[in-house]
Amino acid sequence: MFNCHLRSFKKGVININILVSLGIVLSLLPILSLVFKLMLNISLVDEIIQNEIATLQIRRILLIAEEIEVNEDQITYKIDNKLWKIKFINNHVILTPGSQIIYENVSMVRFYEIANEVYINYYIGNQEYHKQWAYK
Repeated sequence: MFNCHLRSFKKGVININILVSLGIVLSLLPILSLVFKLMLNISLVDEIIQNEIATLQIRRILLIAEEIEVNEDQITYKIDNKLWKIKFINNHVILTPGSQIIYENVSMVRFYEIANEVYINYYIGNQEYHKQWAYK
């Protein structure tokens, strides 16, 4: 008889574990809402990140290159006696042979050399970028 009374009593009582869990979830809601608001305000432009990655890749390539020649419209170099070119074609800075795109949506490019250092100056939209690519 005592057991029957306890069973009916347990069905109507909220378990303490459920109360603790509910309290934790409710206390985290304001923090989570602030985190989501901050995430929406962060503006990471993929194009900028991709351009930085491409710059690092070109620096590594030109580090092992031989016979680097810089003109205003292109850079030529050799790796393992194979001639490679970096040039501006149809709003892209491209590595040839092939068509590996280094930078996209570029409106103007100028390659130049100062004191045995190779530089690129390019525009994406109204923003100007100036990067050092290599030492000769």
